[in-house]
Amino acid sequence: MSAFQSEVIYHTANAVSRFITVWSRHPRERGMSYSSHMRTALSMAGKMAYGAVCLTIHAIFPFWFQTTGSDIISEFHKEFVTVKDEPIDEAYSAARADAMSVSTPRQ
Repeated sequence: MSAFQSEVIYHTANAVSRFITVWSRHPRERGMSYSSHMRTALSMAGKMAYGAVCLTIHAIFPFWFQTTGSDIISEFHKEFVTVKDEPIDEAYSAARADAMSVSTPRQ
């Protein structure tokens, strides 16, 4: 293998490693796997889309969906803002500590 090929392989491996680290950091910081984070985010997106539809209808017909938008916002705040910095359990704390200690590859 030539020096050039070795260099290409080295830089490609580093790029892939950095990508995977960046890709998975946020879910790990939240104490979640990638798939559980994806399910949660998609569930949130669905609720937000439902809220957007309800608020659009409410804008036209003020007597429909009078509290739906604010109910969804309150639910999100309670679920994602109020408790996001509180460790749920020791597994969460350990995952967060691991995520914070991930070293970045040599550039």
